[in-house]
Amino acid sequence: MITHALAMITTAILVSTPALRAERLAFPSGIGTSILEYGAIPDDGQDDTRAIRAALSDERTEDVDYYGRPKCLFFPAGTYNVSDTLSWRGCAVTVQGEGAGVTIIRLADATPLFGNSSAPRAVIRTPSGNMAFRHNFHDLTVNTGSGNPGAIGLDYISSNCGTVKNVSIVSEDRSGVAGLDMTRQWPGPLLIKNLTVTGFDCGIRVAHSEYGPTFENITLVNQNAAGIDNDGNILAIRNLSTSGTVPAIRNPVSWGYVIVLDSRFNGGGASISAIESGGLVYARNVTVDGAFQSVIRQKGAVVPGKTVGEYVSDSVYSLWEDAPKRSLGLAIAETPEYHDQDTARWGRYEGRWYGDMGVVQPAERSTM
Repeated sequence: MITHALAMITTAILVSTPALRAERLAFPSGIGTSILEYGAIPDDGQDDTRAIRAALSDERTEDVDYYGRPKCLFFPAGTYNVSDTLSWRGCAVTVQGEGAGVTIIRLADATPLFGNSSAPRAVIRTPSGNMAFRHNFHDLTVNTGSGNPGAIGLDYISSNCGTVKNVSIVSEDRSGVAGLDMTRQWPGPLLIKNLTVTGFDCGIRVAHSEYGPTFENITLVNQNAAGIDNDGNILAIRNLSTSGTVPAIRNPVSWGYVIVLDSRFNGGGASISAIESGGLVYARNVTVDGAFQSVIRQKGAVVPGKTVGEYVSDSVYSLWEDAPKRSLGLAIAETPEYHDQDTARWGRYEGRWYGDMGVVQPAERSTM
């Protein structure tokens, strides 16, 4: 069985993984470049914005940005205080923490630059465009504090490849425009895996018709407007869990595609469906709890039922007239999730320039 939406499953869906790690991760000495080398000091209550910006901009000039050497910045455990947007030039930047809830980048409360929801401002903002490659955020928390209604936690673009993995984004007072914002050109292909967003008007915002982000193992809690708001992109989602009184997914425009597998939505209201769609939807193994009237409302019409085994909003096509009008329902293998806490078994990676695969030397300490 093939539809416009269903065809995306084989190319865009990845599989779910364990929940966010709670423990502090072990890394070898010398992994990446420590943010401490630039003067950032965790847990001292002082503003680290200047130090983190210096680290992000180091060795990045107008002559050396896109082809700059891949950069991995390591944030040891603790809270880093910021008062303005963290941004940089060029590609291939990885921000690595020691665990969500262990490494925290926190925006100061009631920061004037973040006070206007009509002019949103991000705590972290990657470069723009379809040449913003290989940006990665792993094992950390972004906290927008309190009294910052114009805040975005992470304004993220990573074309062709990039990951946000094992990350939490938190608004302490539920204010703020979005936790994860991907409304600039062009978000994807990329993977958002093991992400929790708490608070904000929208947990995740996505726009544009390219290039198909994949979301896996996502938890969205207590948004004010929607869990995920999709303005015309093609989203592949597996293992989405939401709670709150608003729609889990809004997919309002006709060219928006949403594929949702193995997901559960809790809360809602008597006149709200979990998936409010004016575009294309494919759903399989999706359930709602609480007050939601149904799993799906498609173009204003309620699709009855609080459990969906399989639903296709568009026409179903087959090579044979008598073929069943359903998918094969193939099992989805889990993607691997691995972190070795024994640093003696790590190897050393030598990267020299953007795109270079480098050399791995076993039994030596890693610099990523």
